[in-house]
Amino acid sequence: MAEKDEPNHVAPREHRTGRRKPPKRRDWTRVYREDRLDDLGEETERLRRSEEAPPEGKTEAKFKRRLEPLSGGDLMDGIVKEVTSRWCTILHDGEEIRCATRGTFKQVRQRQSNVIAVGDRVKFRMVSATEGAVESVSERKTKLSRRHSFKGAVEHVMVANVDQLVLIASVKRPPLKYGLIDRYIVAAENGGLAPVVCLNKIDLLDPGEDRPDADRLYGPIGYQVIYTSAKTGEGIDALREVLKDKMSVVSGHSGVGKSSLLNAVQPGLDLKVGKVMEDRRGKGRHTTERSTLIPLDVGGYVVDTPGIRSFGIWNVAVEDLAGFFLEFISFAEDCYFPGCSHTHEQNCRVKEAVEAGKIDPRRYESYLSIRDSLGGR
Repeated sequence: MAEKDEPNHVAPREHRTGRRKPPKRRDWTRVYREDRLDDLGEETERLRRSEEAPPEGKTEAKFKRRLEPLSGGDLMDGIVKEVTSRWCTILHDGEEIRCATRGTFKQVRQRQSNVIAVGDRVKFRMVSATEGAVESVSERKTKLSRRHSFKGAVEHVMVANVDQLVLIASVKRPPLKYGLIDRYIVAAENGGLAPVVCLNKIDLLDPGEDRPDADRLYGPIGYQVIYTSAKTGEGIDALREVLKDKMSVVSGHSGVGKSSLLNAVQPGLDLKVGKVMEDRRGKGRHTTERSTLIPLDVGGYVVDTPGIRSFGIWNVAVEDLAGFFLEFISFAEDCYFPGCSHTHEQNCRVKEAVEAGKIDPRRYESYLSIRDSLGGR
């Protein structure tokens, strides 16, 4: 009788070429029930060490070797002009120096999307004849921050250590949005910056059409308002005077003409500008790719920033929001209920002031919108 063919032998999974059996996962419930918490502590410590000092690949090791300081290299002071994902440009004694950020330093600010921002005062040392490495960042005196657009509860520092925010808006194309202006004002006040409102593209107004009354809306509160046109030159001298001898940041909606205005303020700057294009929601598209610190011939510096499409408020509590609407303060002191939210309470002096025309309804609507975005009820 013919013997049956032996079945083909199948190698165990872990013995197959190029395959590896996945490690067995720790049963933490069993560890806890058996009172083996020392194992848990050891595992936690191992994970912590692995996060702080991840294994180095050849590329990372090569990169770190480039950051080793020169023997006897002294620390020098500088100001950040521009930032990319791995490198930044530092201004030092009138020269631009390309610097890297040490890996351990990058872990200092975990709730920020960017460890270093334009305008930061830093200490660095040279690692070669032409490149350096940032060693530390000085405490920021002021900053303009917003909630990161994609990372949720993460701060995005747009610029640091500037005196004022020159908020650029356009009267048309893209349309004027007072709600966005008010969000910028809250962020500026929260970060220690003085807000200045600049309405650009007034040349687009039709003959006989009145200018937007932003000066009447913000002037009584104490905010300076200027009207400009990069095309006709109107208001450029006033804007140049605002920027003179100060550290400023210009920011605003995409497509409002920030770079065009700076080119008009300082001829020969040649910042990149593009044709205004709007999407279906009437929002412009930005041309500036990254924030840049620019020295001004009239004295001072200005930071040109990419345009934004939305502005999420960062680090402002709901109960503190009303304090950033300066015209609310005198009325809020007389509200019947302590801690009045100025939304639904009776005998609210702020709501009465809105109805009486003493507070502009547009500002009150902005307050309600921002409060709702902060989770207020």
